[in-house]
Amino acid sequence: MTPLPAPEKRSNAHFRMATDLAVSDLGPSEVLPEGRMSLCRKNVLNGPMDSQQPLIAIVDDEVSICRALLRLLRIANYRAESFNSPILFLESLAERVPDCVVLDLQMPMMTGVELQEHLQRLADPPPVIVITAHDEPKTRERCLALGAVRYLRKPIEGDLLMDSIEKAVRTRRNAPTGH
Repeated sequence: MTPLPAPEKRSNAHFRMATDLAVSDLGPSEVLPEGRMSLCRKNVLNGPMDSQQPLIAIVDDEVSICRALLRLLRIANYRAESFNSPILFLESLAERVPDCVVLDLQMPMMTGVELQEHLQRLADPPPVIVITAHDEPKTRERCLALGAVRYLRKPIEGDLLMDSIEKAVRTRRNAPTGH
């Protein structure tokens, strides 16, 4: 499979346009906030999604990466949402906790490691797959110590990422709950 594209810097205006395209079929009450794209509902990028399908969250400030991963996940029949801000993602946890998080490390306002630390405070944290363009041994060790199930360097091989997501989701759904 062809690797995903390398990160590409885009302006906020470009992201707003990409988000508008992604949600143009949603009704006025369902418009997502700026910085979020979704493949959880019927929209121009997908047909109706089964709510029992695993939900994957993508947290990356690079719009091109978010869009490529959303497409890849759609093809694999996953529900998916992307967030170009770790803050927006944390706010979304009040609505629902995803079955898996694909997380970039280098983001403005909060690093992926800091976000991973926030996730570990949840009663039942989702599995995290870290993606990064900067593979630093100390950061890798820290992410894995915080429970990352996989640490991948960009550009990412789609098959490797999908295999990692599938294993993470299967493990989470088969794990006993604390309830």
